[in-house]
Amino acid sequence: MTPSEPDFYIGWAERAPVTLAGFVRRRVACLLLASAALAVTLALVHRELPIATFEYGVVRSFEGRLDARPVPRLWVERLRENGTSGANGPESGASLLLGVFGKHGAAELVGDLDGHRVRLQGSLAYRAGQTTLEVADASIEDLGPGPASAPPRMPLGSRTLVGEIVDSKCWMGVMNPGNLKPHRACAARCISGGIPPVLCVRGDNGAAYLLLVGADGRSIGSELLDVIAESVEVTGEVERDGDLLVLRCEPANVRRLSR
Repeated sequence: MTPSEPDFYIGWAERAPVTLAGFVRRRVACLLLASAALAVTLALVHRELPIATFEYGVVRSFEGRLDARPVPRLWVERLRENGTSGANGPESGASLLLGVFGKHGAAELVGDLDGHRVRLQGSLAYRAGQTTLEVADASIEDLGPGPASAPPRMPLGSRTLVGEIVDSKCWMGVMNPGNLKPHRACAARCISGGIPPVLCVRGDNGAAYLLLVGADGRSIGSELLDVIAESVEVTGEVERDGDLLVLRCEPANVRRLSR
């Protein structure tokens, strides 16, 4: 009787033993099938990123009226350079929320220019018809007092809304996605640095986005840090301020629904 071939493989041998070769083939086949199944699963559960744009490195020029309340913003009279890189960019007559480089708001930048016409430069970030402008350093040119009256405000009544509090700069495209728990630490730093908080309310017909300020119009971002990126219920007075929706509320009327 001829003894069976030992299951011992020498690296320089021309062929591996039959038993060992079969074992390797089965394991490789299993790994290939598992990889294919994982790829299909990831494709099915992958969440599409929202359409949000940050024109990083693209500096444009703008003219308009600068308002400090309820948050620093520029009412654009005209875009001095035609077009934007995306379909959701601002048009003439829009308002641009203002910020500066990094996780900082533009309150100090506005200074004594509230109500003045200005010319400035910056990079746009925009999403779903809302736009923020990261103002370039030392680019604001004072053109004198602007129109005597700001665009009209329209009260829309008291509302109780459920949504998520995000920072307006990252949410509009500087980060994508700029919401949910993975973005919480970044949003907290942005809002504590003066970037306006926004309540994102999702519904069957899409999402609505409301700028959050105190009942008296003051900044309340630093009072909301504990509930950022949480599901919250907010009660307050809604108004339309030009092309912005504003929710005037007190932090005591912001209730966490879940952790």
